[in-house]
Amino acid sequence: MGLRMSFHTSGNIIGIAIISVIFLLAISSVSYCQENFTVRGLEFEGNQALSDNQLEAYMSTYATGSFQQTIFRKKPFLFSNDILQSDLSRLLRYYQREGFLYAQIEAADLEKNRQDRTVRIKIQITENDSISITGVQCLPFESHFIQILLMNSLFDNLRPSLEIRVGKRFRDDGIEADRLVLAEAFENAGYPYVEINPEIAIDEESKIVNIDWIVNPGPRCVFGIINISGNQHVADSFIRRSLNFSSGIEYSRLALDESQKRIFGLGVFHIVTVSAQLSAEQDSIIPVEIRIKEAPRFTTKIGLGYGREEKIRAYSDSRILGVLGGARHLNLYAKHSSIEPYRLSLKVIQPAFISNYTSLELNPFVLRQKEPAFTENRYGNNVSILHRFKDYLYGSVTHTFERIDLDTNSLADMSIIDELNDLYNKSSIQLGLIGDYSSPVFSPRRGNYAAGIFKISGLGLGSDYHFSRLLLDMRRYQSLFGTVFAGRLKIGGIKSNDSHKFIPVEDRFYAGGSASVRGWARSELGPISDEIPIGGKSLFEASLEWRFPIISIVSGAVFYDFGNVWLDSYSYSPEDLRYSGGMGLRVRTPIGPIRLDLARPINDEENTMQVHLSVGEAF
Repeated sequence: MGLRMSFHTSGNIIGIAIISVIFLLAISSVSYCQENFTVRGLEFEGNQALSDNQLEAYMSTYATGSFQQTIFRKKPFLFSNDILQSDLSRLLRYYQREGFLYAQIEAADLEKNRQDRTVRIKIQITENDSISITGVQCLPFESHFIQILLMNSLFDNLRPSLEIRVGKRFRDDGIEADRLVLAEAFENAGYPYVEINPEIAIDEESKIVNIDWIVNPGPRCVFGIINISGNQHVADSFIRRSLNFSSGIEYSRLALDESQKRIFGLGVFHIVTVSAQLSAEQDSIIPVEIRIKEAPRFTTKIGLGYGREEKIRAYSDSRILGVLGGARHLNLYAKHSSIEPYRLSLKVIQPAFISNYTSLELNPFVLRQKEPAFTENRYGNNVSILHRFKDYLYGSVTHTFERIDLDTNSLADMSIIDELNDLYNKSSIQLGLIGDYSSPVFSPRRGNYAAGIFKISGLGLGSDYHFSRLLLDMRRYQSLFGTVFAGRLKIGGIKSNDSHKFIPVEDRFYAGGSASVRGWARSELGPISDEIPIGGKSLFEASLEWRFPIISIVSGAVFYDFGNVWLDSYSYSPEDLRYSGGMGLRVRTPIGPIRLDLARPINDEENTMQVHLSVGEAF
């Protein structure tokens, strides 16, 4: 890092030597413990600034209980005096990097059980006073008036976000983090050759430190010629429209990074790199090199699987890139399953529509849907505009027109309205907003997910039914000790604007199934007539699940689901909630986990065990 340090006390070397002797005396006083005893307990005392978890992360020694060994198959750690002494040294260095130069650490107690051949370790920590920061300023390498103004402006804007601030505890990691922040700010202000080094002055007697950031910004630069290579079917002009910089404007690393995201977001490239060609001579005009590798123009994915609900499932997904030039692409999707005997969907996608973060999709489709509650044939077209607000926040507006041929023989309740059209049109607008901050994709272990979908139907084009539909879906994933706690809350409501209050069967809410309340079969939780689900206008579902590893690619889960569906609009009764619990296995695969769940209703007149086999987590 090139630190230049000056000290206000002449006894610095002597002080460090004394600290080292004290530490060596402390660790040598650790009583002898039988090697190869299993470490059953590890306890810290005296630590206040740093948590137990932070300290454990810096230790090779760890403790395992019988539960961890039996359930999680965690290998026990066998005690070693040499490893423990190495751990204590590592902890001391960690404390010193965190600003506690005078910390003391020792293994205060080793409690042995010769019969069980186990040992419990207690580590005593004396933190003492930390080094505090009394001054932070930014100084130019040379005293140019313009440089001073620039640095003062940038530094004042960044000061609240820096880790090294007056009154805070001094940390080595904070120095490096702030150096990167300052460098990035100068690079985004047109100074890609900036050099930043801290001068650190420590007064050991007063336990204070002062930091001067010495900045040599180098020349102010602009973008030069922009070269594009590797593209074969997508024109240079189309790629240039995705850039948020051009030749002659002020250099900014942020502009390079954002342009790379935009180009990759077009969806037709495997690899995109946007890099500045900096020179050893520090030229002020910086060329930019854009290297691209296009994705294959023609790809087809074919899948075959089995699930308890869909039975045998087969699909084909073909993609053609660069349709009619540019980054436009086409998807043809075909599927067969028990629930959807046939589905054909053609999707034409135009990226960079209106803006670089917006795309247009045209999606004609035809399908046959065979649910426990109804059977119908549908064909129509979706027109969607999708916009990316941030990396994990998306919005969409979709207009759908569809023609529906309903098999009335599949309905249980024919008395809902006097005149039921078995052939009807539906024209609707749907607004969607999705924030997905969870990861990884197929089996999330951390983060949040939230989605809201609002639909209005009956907007001209001969639409027969008028209603609004709202559905909210929220999820939370939390990792803990190698396991995952997952939770979901799903709530929805439908309101009819017609006098007969009829809601098309395909838009009603249904509950039960492998991705719902798993103690019931698909769609069988909620209003029933003649043993056939009729759906409802209000939905509430919630799930809690604990996911834990078993061995290799196999993991397990214990879950608790509850919810119900009600006939009336936005009507939820806690007394009507139905509960179920169960357990399952997951086998990790490249396309997501294969999931087997066994679930049974709890304290309910319905007591049939449900078996669910599917691909992907329940949520």
